[in-house]
Amino acid sequence: MYNLELWKLRKKHLKLTLEDIAERSGIGISTIKDIFRGATYAPRIDTVKAIEKALGIDECISAEEYKKGFSDRMIVTDDEKEILNKVRAVLEKHGEQGKTLLIEYCNVLLKK
Repeated sequence: MYNLELWKLRKKHLKLTLEDIAERSGIGISTIKDIFRGATYAPRIDTVKAIEKALGIDECISAEEYKKGFSDRMIVTDDEKEILNKVRAVLEKHGEQGKTLLIEYCNVLLKK
């Protein structure tokens, strides 16, 4: 089972095209288009898993939870997981000083 509404929300959030999803998932563009327009009602499970991986969805979550921006399970891409792991490592190693430096660095990046 898959949640097309959630997929569309995640696609929009990540600013992905259907072509991007096809490339990331390894699924043909015509299949992706059929699924996203609702013409394919029961895609194969390996197709669903590949698309969810491409969208960074690795846990079951409702579209309503995603719209609200919270849940007890977080949806993150592989890149976001890597960033979070690096942040955790900095905090473990450098504590409050590391936190301050990370926040300052983020603020500098966001000003550009």
